[in-house]
Amino acid sequence: MNSNPVYRYLSLGERIAIFALLALIIGRFLSVGLMEVRQNWNSSTYDQRSYLRLGLKIRDRKAFTDGNRHPLYPALISLFAEREWAYFTKSKLLSLTIGGMALVTIFALSRRLYNDDVALLATFLFSINQEFIRESSRATCESLFVLLFFISWYYTVRGFSQWRYWMVAGLCAGLAYLTKGTGQLLLISFLLSAMIIYRTKILKEKKVIAYLLFYLIAASTLLVYNYREYGNPLYNYTITHAIWFDRWEDKYASGKNLPTALTYIRTHTIGDIGARQWDGMKRIGLIFGQSLIPRWEALCDFLSSPFGLLVGVVILTALIHLRRDFVSFYEANRKKAIFTTMLLVLFYLLFAWYAQVYTAPRFTVPLAPMVYLFIADLIQRLGRAISTRILPLGSGKAKTIGLVGCVAFYACLGLWASLTSVKAVRHVLESPFEADRLRNADGENVLSWLEREVGKDKRIIWGPSNTLPNWKYAGKLRFKAIPSDVTTWEAFTAYLAGQEAGYVLLDRETFWRREALLAQYFDRDEGRIAFQSLPPGWALAFAYTGLPCEWCVFKLFEPIGYPLQVDLGDQVRLLEYDLDHSTVKRGDTIRLTLYWQALKEMDEDYTVFTHLLGKGNLIWGQMDSQPLGSLLPTSAWFVGMIVADHYDIAVAPNAPPGEYQIEVGMYLLKTMERLAAVDGEGRRLPDDRVLLEPRIAVVEGVPR
Repeated sequence: MNSNPVYRYLSLGERIAIFALLALIIGRFLSVGLMEVRQNWNSSTYDQRSYLRLGLKIRDRKAFTDGNRHPLYPALISLFAEREWAYFTKSKLLSLTIGGMALVTIFALSRRLYNDDVALLATFLFSINQEFIRESSRATCESLFVLLFFISWYYTVRGFSQWRYWMVAGLCAGLAYLTKGTGQLLLISFLLSAMIIYRTKILKEKKVIAYLLFYLIAASTLLVYNYREYGNPLYNYTITHAIWFDRWEDKYASGKNLPTALTYIRTHTIGDIGARQWDGMKRIGLIFGQSLIPRWEALCDFLSSPFGLLVGVVILTALIHLRRDFVSFYEANRKKAIFTTMLLVLFYLLFAWYAQVYTAPRFTVPLAPMVYLFIADLIQRLGRAISTRILPLGSGKAKTIGLVGCVAFYACLGLWASLTSVKAVRHVLESPFEADRLRNADGENVLSWLEREVGKDKRIIWGPSNTLPNWKYAGKLRFKAIPSDVTTWEAFTAYLAGQEAGYVLLDRETFWRREALLAQYFDRDEGRIAFQSLPPGWALAFAYTGLPCEWCVFKLFEPIGYPLQVDLGDQVRLLEYDLDHSTVKRGDTIRLTLYWQALKEMDEDYTVFTHLLGKGNLIWGQMDSQPLGSLLPTSAWFVGMIVADHYDIAVAPNAPPGEYQIEVGMYLLKTMERLAAVDGEGRRLPDDRVLLEPRIAVVEGVPR
């Protein structure tokens, strides 16, 4: 916010040096950003899966917004949206590219308000902001929001001198709102600032209308969509509901009535409201410092040391010498200062209120460029004060010392940027596409199994959790999180019945967030799910990587199949089985589910055999495997455990039409000896096998 009062005219060589440094700063940012892109492999964290899912919906013309994420960034990634990992990787790379564009824009516009030195220093400080680097490596809107936010701020402060800039400012503010809900703060800050500056004359200031008009032009599509879909043109889930939660877990409450501003005021006292705001202001202030200043804690320790106090005294002395400059600066830039201060205050108060529910350093990122510009300008002013007022040197010597100091600073800056880029350079040569695919293979396997075995016919209770990339399976699987207000097992059982749930999926994050409920049957073992008993009516259907498992899928066990009571070797009991259909055509697959119960702990790993028998006991289809696709050997079973074991038996293409029967049992692979099969009346079954009914009819055509 400066009209170049300390502008230093640069020679051609100095300008070349500055632009070379800018290129080095951008290069370092991109190389470090690529390293972050590779490390950010979990697409379900930080709202990424919501943006990816919305991008797919926009591509398919099924939605414009999801009521919380605004549409501009999802619309951009919808151009290459697909249900492949390349979509996630491309989205991250797009965010990183936009982050680089934001740095170039910050430098280009800042040098018009200040000068090249201040602009370069501010750009450098922002380029090493770790939170900005992280956000630019994620499939979220943050880097795009920073770009549009800064452009709107710049043209707004320029507009106080030349009002035509407000048309661009309003347009970019509208685009910022299309990107993120907090973009509204640009408009609100502008209107409040205009009221302070113009007071009663604001209604006569047609230039203010220009800002508002172009804002509405840019934001109109979202405003109209929200009015049509939600009955409120300004609807946003976070602003309408989430900021009125008492805690984030209220989002997962089973009640359908979400809180609003009115319901919050009715249920909380003035003391509650004041205490929440005050506590949030203390918390968000610390977060602002940590996110804006690298190694904030180390800086605080330094300032509290004797040497730090000495440095503080020197700076304070210099500021006293600069007091007249600051007064004249404010008088010349009063309107700009009012707008920027209003913006900072609104951000601070809003996120202080939200801090009780949720807080993150990324909230402060859009403000960082303005803060860094102020810091850079202050540093330059202090340097000039020291060289021209404190040091007993003539103006010529002071100029020489200032020039030498400036060259030394830029040399150190270039050296540091070069050295810190070396670590990240190797990531430029490694493909992030392959890294994302490989690191998500486990979660992909779990979701593929669910799609194959469950599909969208049955609801799956899972979460709250971010361990699976379920955005890839949107519309193919139906998930529902465990409510935060379901705290007893009886209430949970009733909830499962009310949801008509067919499966429950547990992982480390689900257990961590619902431990009070699940600890009755489950426990954690180094990040995996462990248990000694199963809840009544639950059968283990999938145990990824064995027991303890990273992901456990339980089928809610109901006696709707074909009940049996056959014991195998006094170790395993076949309780019942399910057949998907009893008529198939040749070449089709029969889906068989066997429900086993462990009667005792087993030392051996037994193999299950399932054979489709025709006339003369000829085998026309079979599937032999250890339980759960060899993921859960019988030696890992505990007493009382129930396992829902799926088998897909392919019917031979040349199987003659007629009646067939399925036989099942268990055997020890190394000896090929079957476990003795005994029915409920104590009779040993012939050939130690269980013949299932009904018989299977194999036909030539499509089954009816």
